[in-house]
Amino acid sequence: MTESVPVRRRVTSKTNGVNESDGAHSNGQVTSYEDNETLRRQTLRFRAEFLEQIDGHLDQLLEKVMHTSKTVEETGSSDEENGADGRQKRQAHKVFVERESLLTKMFLSEEIKTIYNIFVAILIVMILNTLVYDIMAHGRLVIDFSHIGWAFGQFPLVITLWLVMQAQALVAFPLFQQWTQMRQDCRTGTATIDILWLLIYASFQLILATYPIMAIYNWNLPPASTVAVACEQVRFMMKVHSFVRENAVKVLLPASQDLPAGNTLELPGFSKYLNFLFVPTLIYRDKYPRTAVIRWKYVVTNFAQVVACLFYTYYIFARFLVPVFNEVGREPLNLRNLALLTFSSMVPGMMVLIIGFFSILHSWMNAFAEMMRFADREFYKDWWNSRQFARFYRTWNEIVHEWLYYYVFRDTMTLCQNSRGKKAVARITVFVLSAVVHEYILAAMLRFFYPVLLIMFGGVGFSFVWLTDKRESRVWNVFMWVMLFMGCGMLMTLYTHEWYVRRNCPLSEDSWRDYFVPRTFSCNYTAQV
Repeated sequence: MTESVPVRRRVTSKTNGVNESDGAHSNGQVTSYEDNETLRRQTLRFRAEFLEQIDGHLDQLLEKVMHTSKTVEETGSSDEENGADGRQKRQAHKVFVERESLLTKMFLSEEIKTIYNIFVAILIVMILNTLVYDIMAHGRLVIDFSHIGWAFGQFPLVITLWLVMQAQALVAFPLFQQWTQMRQDCRTGTATIDILWLLIYASFQLILATYPIMAIYNWNLPPASTVAVACEQVRFMMKVHSFVRENAVKVLLPASQDLPAGNTLELPGFSKYLNFLFVPTLIYRDKYPRTAVIRWKYVVTNFAQVVACLFYTYYIFARFLVPVFNEVGREPLNLRNLALLTFSSMVPGMMVLIIGFFSILHSWMNAFAEMMRFADREFYKDWWNSRQFARFYRTWNEIVHEWLYYYVFRDTMTLCQNSRGKKAVARITVFVLSAVVHEYILAAMLRFFYPVLLIMFGGVGFSFVWLTDKRESRVWNVFMWVMLFMGCGMLMTLYTHEWYVRRNCPLSEDSWRDYFVPRTFSCNYTAQV
């Protein structure tokens, strides 16, 4: 009863409406009603926009879930497919997805970014050390960057040679089209055509493998320029093989099936092949995930890091290695000198390895990926956490390892499918091929064949794969790092020692045998005293 009385009074006052105050109150109610109606319409509009955004996000999430489910169905995620030890097997076919490089994501953390800052600080301290030493010892700055200019010398010849290799790689496309057209025109006797074009393809790769190294020696290219040419030579050969390998399957698989009249095989166009020659991957696909825009600031930053790493490496050689090895070659390399030189080269050698990894596999690759709008940036994985050497070899350089896995390991397994030890044969083939290519680049750069890397990588390193197989304790991660330090020290010592022996102990007669016989063991040290 007490609550109904005020209500009746308010209704009565509205119906009477005899004074001005009541009229003003009525107008205020009308205005308030209009404001409420406007607010209601805005709320409904915001609600509709909000629901539309939520619906869009749900659609994207559903697409990701469906893509993940499809990938799991294709590649398998069960314990049986991953193996008894839980290690994930690679997909039957490489699937490219949009993702950043691991270090790019890690550098978003301030704690991890500090490690990057420490390396920058070390570079600054090394520069200051050089400046102070020059001023105190010579009374002036003696900054000599002529060695960098010499190492990257004859740049116009390098560009000319690169353009020739690029042109030959482009020729592979019309040759492949010609083979495809001949197979379609000739319904019978395709085996003869295939054998003929297989010989042409082998000759094509042989030519690409021959004339660049001949040009390197004829033009006497310096070390860094030689490495650039040799690496590009190997890259073009791997790219051409990937394109031929991926598309030849499309031609050969339907060979037993007659195509309908007027139908032809759908093969990629030239623009797709041209794009493949520049994107930072060795696995051919008709299309790759792409980023929306090019972040030019990001490109400049990565190229600046490459230049900084170049000077970083120069300071390491100038301050830690050249003073130690400069007088090498005056006396034989005995066990005592080998131990002293190896242990003094471990830390500088490891720093060169890490800097080389960061500059090439992270900064250089990300710069080109950004310019090409290539979205899959998984050029490496967390190799530094490896406890098995097999995982270290797999994750150190994902670009090369994927090519070796899909075109060497799997194809060798297919060829040896009736063999009981096919997996061991495939693994040995991968190791030998990788070791030979690495040794080839080093031999071209140094101008002598000294198979230290071949033995350590293809011999000792291969044995470590079996030794650390299925090891999960963190002790084995420490073991891996110790072996890397010792390996880098040994490689740096033996190759640098041979380099300086050849400079300080020249031969009176030059012959082709000198290229293959280490002068460390053939030098007449008595005559050099």
